[in-house]
Amino acid sequence: MAPLITPVAAIVAGKINIKLRVRVVHVWTVSEFNNPNEDNSIHMLLLDDKLGKIQASAKKHLVPRIRSNVEEGSTYDIENVLVTKNDPKYQVTQHRFKLNLIDNTKFFKIDAATIPLNHFDFMPFNEILEAEREEKVVDVIGQVVERDELKERDVNGRRSKIMDLTLQDSESRRVHCTLWANYAERMNSFLAAHDPSSPVIVLIQQCKLKKYQGIMGVSNAFFGTKLLLEGDLPEAIEFKSKIDGGDVQVSQSISQNTTSTVVSLVDDMLQTKRMTIEDLIEATEVYYVTLYELK
Repeated sequence: MAPLITPVAAIVAGKINIKLRVRVVHVWTVSEFNNPNEDNSIHMLLLDDKLGKIQASAKKHLVPRIRSNVEEGSTYDIENVLVTKNDPKYQVTQHRFKLNLIDNTKFFKIDAATIPLNHFDFMPFNEILEAEREEKVVDVIGQVVERDELKERDVNGRRSKIMDLTLQDSESRRVHCTLWANYAERMNSFLAAHDPSSPVIVLIQQCKLKKYQGIMGVSNAFFGTKLLLEGDLPEAIEFKSKIDGGDVQVSQSISQNTTSTVVSLVDDMLQTKRMTIEDLIEATEVYYVTLYELK
């Protein structure tokens, strides 16, 4: 007997004979640490018709097969997956569990118009500003009202692009946003070509809460974040309708950048996330390792 469709919300550890009917909302790969041109794993965000979201991941040897058979935005029936705990350090959804794709995982492409193209759980700016725990995965939408120049910064010996933005919601509350690497470059290119008479509305899916000079803001994760700049998205159109008549000019500076914070070596060690070697091996993001000599 063929398995029944399992709602994403009903997926728990130990559940077998799972069959999912989902839309692949987002697909991304994580490269080898020592070889950025070679993929080490592939990941996707899945959405069902009840708006349940879950992450699915596959190891290196399955990357070519999944890339050739799975298309972002399409809907599939998926069978033969393993359920594992969703480690909070690496999660991109709030689901307690995630899926591991294995050699005999099967994807059957279908038409499923009842599953939306995407779904967002936007965190209100007042809740972001009041939050205390960093690293929580959230979705945000806002108008870009300030931007800094695209810069390069050394991160443990590697150069990385960075751009700081100020986002404003429909009630004029402001949140700092930092974009790194290709996300910063995409935003810079978009702003350079954007019509200055039109507001810049940005949607960021699966970003993380990060403090900036002691105040909670948001930043992209190095992998898994989806940056949406299309102004014709229904969510962007609705947001734009709430701010019609407001100022659309983007300031060329970030007001919070006028001061800098110097962190001592001891404070830096205390504030930096610590991980075991096993954690690093299982990580789905890139982490840089800093060695300290203790005397």
